[in-house]
Amino acid sequence: MWKNSIAVVVLFSTVTLCRAQYESAENGYYPSSYHGDTFTGTVVSTNSETREITLSYTNPKNGKTETFIGVLQEGYTLKFKDGTLHELKPSEMKVGKEFKVYYLCATKKVGGKKTTINTIFLIGGAPNARTQYSYFMAFH
Repeated sequence: MWKNSIAVVVLFSTVTLCRAQYESAENGYYPSSYHGDTFTGTVVSTNSETREITLSYTNPKNGKTETFIGVLQEGYTLKFKDGTLHELKPSEMKVGKEFKVYYLCATKKVGGKKTTINTIFLIGGAPNARTQYSYFMAFH
């Protein structure tokens, strides 16, 4: 068990990206309702109870900061080199590290108000082992 925990920490300690915050996804296999939305930023906070992950990006040219809040998909599972599976908890994403997340945007009524929910279904460098995509999509 401790080997898997170390593997998660190593995985998230080595993923580093240097790109702009909002981008379009690469061509590939994605859920049919996916529109190519991605966000690259530094993990600022996580909440395992609500499964929220907050990323932030500050533009070095103008100092403008953008924040993204996404909910990690239920059952997001990592597959280690030895074949074992591990369900990722938001708290395992190291604060201060950069990640590119792929998300589905949906509007839902919460307490009588329309709220936008960003569901993270893929994390760059840490694919979800349980998700099966059957649709090829080209975004470029």
